[in-house]
Amino acid sequence: MQLVLTGVCYPLLLRGAKEAACNWMKFSILLVPLSSAPAVAIYTSRLGDVQDAFLLTVLTVLFSGLVLVATYDGFREAVRGDAFPLSAATFFGSLGAIFGLCAFKVTHAGAGTVTMLVGAIFGEITFLVMRAFQRSARLGAHARGGPNARVNSATAVDSVAETNRQASGWYLGKSIAGYGGGLTLQSYAASLAPAFLSYFSVAQRVVGGCAGVFSNSVLPFLVHGETQHSREAGRVTLAVSAAASFAGIGIAAFIGVVQSERDAGLVLLLTAWMSTSLYAAGMQRLAYRLLPAKVSAAPIVTSLVVVLMISFLLSINQFSPAVLLVGMVLLDGVSSIIFAVRLSLRNSAASMALGALSLSVIGVSLMGHGSF
Repeated sequence: MQLVLTGVCYPLLLRGAKEAACNWMKFSILLVPLSSAPAVAIYTSRLGDVQDAFLLTVLTVLFSGLVLVATYDGFREAVRGDAFPLSAATFFGSLGAIFGLCAFKVTHAGAGTVTMLVGAIFGEITFLVMRAFQRSARLGAHARGGPNARVNSATAVDSVAETNRQASGWYLGKSIAGYGGGLTLQSYAASLAPAFLSYFSVAQRVVGGCAGVFSNSVLPFLVHGETQHSREAGRVTLAVSAAASFAGIGIAAFIGVVQSERDAGLVLLLTAWMSTSLYAAGMQRLAYRLLPAKVSAAPIVTSLVVVLMISFLLSINQFSPAVLLVGMVLLDGVSSIIFAVRLSLRNSAASMALGALSLSVIGVSLMGHGSF
């Protein structure tokens, strides 16, 4: 569901293909029960003591549908240059879930899940009602010709339905390849030492969270339906990636002094992953807006090559934490640098490539001084 919403609907909206994006949104709604039911089935089978699995399934489907609608509304506003709805799309739901758990102090696992979902549903409904009132006020201002009468002036990049279908195919393929590549490497991590898995699990959440904040809170101001060039967004993206790199280098230096070179090398590789992930978020958003959809072939091929390379190393017993982290860096870094070159941001691409390569090489060499 998220693959379709984030990987297909949003790029189409940035291109101005609103009708095609709406059709994919309807398809995502159909996927909600199909994607939620198996997850609930697995969850209830593990708990073993949830009495009303049907109620849990209904609540999960309802919550997923509300999040889907809220996120799509956020994407539409992000195309207009407004980051607030996208940033807040899941905030009210999370707040409602926390309030439900704290208010009722539920200790039973199954009842706690139901309470959390009910709170999240009320939170999402509250957010959608607020958005409805905000939209009505804006439409009223537009009708009166007031200062809030800003409308999206982007025109469709592709006016032919066949072209939109081709673009949708490229974007869907990119989403599947990217998600599948990352999931494959994560599954390979299970063969590594448990001590490293703890680091890797935390790192995944930190990297994903920082990239998500950058994508949802900053990039909508820089890349939207009226964006015509890549210079400003490219500069900000490189600056954010560089700031993350320098912060990581400082942390690695401190850890190298108080702990070990191996741990410092691990931090440097995680820093390379973080910086390439942030850079990829910005370049991908610019590519959606300014480049033809067929450039999605770059991340598709990158995912396949990286997975095959890591699989080969695993088959000959050369798989290690350093290899896994380098693979994660390559997944984000290679395609983002290709996007930057296509966007005529060659200096930015060269800087990113040099920085990521330096961090990775030094990190791998330092990690060779110890093992998990």
